[in-house]
Amino acid sequence: MNVKTKKIDNISPLPLSTTARGGAYLSYLDGLRALAIVSVLLFHGDNNWLHGGFLGVEIFFVISGFIISKLLFDELQQNGRIDLGRFWVRRLRRLLPAAFAMMLSTWICVLLLFPNEINQISEDLPYGVSFLNNWNYIINERSYFELIGRPRLFEHLWSLGIEFQFYVLWALCCGLLFKQPRWFATVAIAYMALYSTYQMFILYVPNEDPSRVYFGTDTRVSALLVGALLALMLQKSQVPLNGRKYQFINGLGIASLVGLIFFCFHAKSTDTTLFQGGFLCVSLLTATVIGACLLLSQAEYSSIMLNILSHPMLRFIGVRAYGIYLWHWPIFGLTQPWTDVPFEGVTLFIFRLALTAFFSEITYRFIENPVRQGVIAKTVSTVMRSTGKEKQKLVTAWSLTGCLCLAGCSSLVIATENHLEMIQRPSINADAFASLSDEHSEENNSENNNLPLVPSSPQIVSASMQYDESPALAKTNKKDKDDNLVLSNTLCGHSEHAANQNNLEFERAKNGTGYVNRVRTVDQPNAKTPVFLLGDSVMVGATAELLKRLPCVSLDSQVGRQLGKGIQILSERKNKGLLSDTVIIHLGNNSPINPNQIESLLELLSDTKRIIFINLKLPRNYESANNQLLHDAGAKKANIRLIDWRTNSMNAKNVFGSDGIHLTHQGAKLYASLISQSLLE
Repeated sequence: MNVKTKKIDNISPLPLSTTARGGAYLSYLDGLRALAIVSVLLFHGDNNWLHGGFLGVEIFFVISGFIISKLLFDELQQNGRIDLGRFWVRRLRRLLPAAFAMMLSTWICVLLLFPNEINQISEDLPYGVSFLNNWNYIINERSYFELIGRPRLFEHLWSLGIEFQFYVLWALCCGLLFKQPRWFATVAIAYMALYSTYQMFILYVPNEDPSRVYFGTDTRVSALLVGALLALMLQKSQVPLNGRKYQFINGLGIASLVGLIFFCFHAKSTDTTLFQGGFLCVSLLTATVIGACLLLSQAEYSSIMLNILSHPMLRFIGVRAYGIYLWHWPIFGLTQPWTDVPFEGVTLFIFRLALTAFFSEITYRFIENPVRQGVIAKTVSTVMRSTGKEKQKLVTAWSLTGCLCLAGCSSLVIATENHLEMIQRPSINADAFASLSDEHSEENNSENNNLPLVPSSPQIVSASMQYDESPALAKTNKKDKDDNLVLSNTLCGHSEHAANQNNLEFERAKNGTGYVNRVRTVDQPNAKTPVFLLGDSVMVGATAELLKRLPCVSLDSQVGRQLGKGIQILSERKNKGLLSDTVIIHLGNNSPINPNQIESLLELLSDTKRIIFINLKLPRNYESANNQLLHDAGAKKANIRLIDWRTNSMNAKNVFGSDGIHLTHQGAKLYASLISQSLLE
């Protein structure tokens, strides 16, 4: 059957577009990049419908693996060898200038406008510049999935770290691998990609934080290797296509593109299947789209898919995708709703997009383009070729420029060190709980009244501190003494001291900060407490105040905890016979909740006399969905109560620290007061 086809219209390439060495302009790759970066922007923009937008990074990885491997293979064919030094310099020239401009600008902005965040800049900047940010987070056990609070402003550089590490190692491998028979190289690359996927599979633990497998070069390199495999398999200059082959390849490409879009809409970062082969599926779909586009464009066949991906608007976005990716994260991180800016929702997203577009365009025009066009080499060449007074002037001018840059960087370092000394606070340790019942110590701590929690990490507030009361707190504090007495009599059987106040176990973050990462009461053998509280970093910040007001309870709170892990903890307590008659749960801040988790939780707690859920207040797209699930769960059974933390916290003043989520001292007091009131009802 003959198929009428027409050749693709010639599209004049944009400046500095995606090309293959000695080959045609690959306009569709810029279009695919555009779809990837739009997915990432929408995902980080806290929308409620593009759950898998983070997979845009996986698409970037496949494109990079394809382009780099094709360049290396072509160079090896043309020259018989790979000039490693030249290759690595080109990669640095491509990645570092724009990244350095973003990091320097963010550093200055934080120093001037957000000095309390300077600590994270000083910690992450060296690793960002050296493309080792992903391993920095792995070694220091920083979570990618602890989504509450202000994000680390250079966190997104983890993906650049993986890419550059791949460039360094892959260039070394290609010199040997591409000299082998094609079948051997194909099998070797496929094996490495599968082994990387296997590493992700075995290292992933359900209901545990998967940051290790998400950040790891060993577990994420499979996408880059899939791109490399595609480049090797399609090294023939042109594959002849007849009508049937055209229909098959075109249909396969369109189906793969639809599959990618489906993943971006429906995949969730908490999906177990994603870490058990799902990422590989996304990589294979991306490679199929690229391969189909390459074959169709080489044969000069028309295709709806090619026309869409080669659209000028997508190409315009695609060639700027790197700058957009660099700038969007710090801009989003420094424009937290109702904390940094007085709005949220669509207005906030448009505001963020405008800032991102502005700075990425400046970077593209004045840094990325000139550097790619060789402005540095041309400048050095001009200086070297000049003679006499002209050379003296140029050398003097560039020397002064260098001295000014060095002086500016030195000033930044000094100012950063000064700010670090100013905001340095001792981390809270177990000693802070030693005097929870010592009321006399309150008089000696008024100097700590207005200290907020450290924004980048929750801190346990000592209950011996005094608090300036907001109007909302004034109402709750009139009956505090009577309420505490009633609760003490109810929970502890009239004992004068709380049994669990001095029975606390702490886990500290392993990142050198000394912050408490987890706090829990130590269970006594065969001793079930009347109340068990389960929470995340918000509850960590209120632990001391909770134990002061709620004696003889059990508590387990941990930074970054998700509901899946909470269900596992409750199941373990039930198996040990330690599940309390009243269970209070505040989880859902760190990830979306799904209805199946709620059903599993209610089934697990079917024999529990009283369940108290605490709803959420956080600037994330899943806040309303999670709160609705908690509300619906509360309506199912008479023994379930919901504490409306969102409304109560928003109606009070000075409740949150600078991140808008973790608690100040007043916030901890309000939080504990609401819980104690719910127990009295």
